[in-house]
Amino acid sequence: TVVVLAVRDVSERKQAQEEVQARARQQAAVSELGRRALTGVDLPQLMGEAAALVRSNLVVEYANVLELLPDGRVMFQAGAGWEEGLVGRTTYEVTGAIPAAQALLSQAPVIVEDFRTDERFPDASMLHDHGVVSSLNVPLYGHDRPFGVLGAHATVPRSFTTEDVAFLQVIAHVLSAALERNWYEQRQRERYLQRAEQMMALGQVAAGVAHELRNPLT
Repeated sequence: TVVVLAVRDVSERKQAQEEVQARARQQAAVSELGRRALTGVDLPQLMGEAAALVRSNLVVEYANVLELLPDGRVMFQAGAGWEEGLVGRTTYEVTGAIPAAQALLSQAPVIVEDFRTDERFPDASMLHDHGVVSSLNVPLYGHDRPFGVLGAHATVPRSFTTEDVAFLQVIAHVLSAALERNWYEQRQRERYLQRAEQMMALGQVAAGVAHELRNPLT
């Protein structure tokens, strides 16, 4: 009995130590991703790095970033582990019965422990085709608008923990901040171009008026 208790104690301590080390690795990964975001790294590249971090740290087969487009669809913008041809080409309707759509509409994490028994998402054909059994999706949300969804997907049944959800949400916050900054800068550029076009139009009108005035005077 003493031997069994000692072995169990050692095993529990080892497991606790491994969990602490895993959390430390996740914190370091998040810090590095945040640093990369602050340096102004290319947005698609940042999304790809985020998907790779999610896949390796949560030990899942697939991870992806879906971006909400102006027309209401979501685009498969970045991924890790997926077959070629999905990134930048595959789109989904937000009205579809897929976990990502529910995460967007509810603005809350959506967990599927087993697609084989969960009947909420009949439209998740891509996940089914890749043998995904368990899935975790969290929304990418800015101050006043949603930007998309970050997902982690496993091919074996898995119960995602509160720590897993928290890790995915922190990565989502980093991506949301980068997307919001990019959206703001794009709006600023559009306003600048619009202002430049207005000034050019005014210049053309002024030149035309000056021309019309010069002719009679001449």
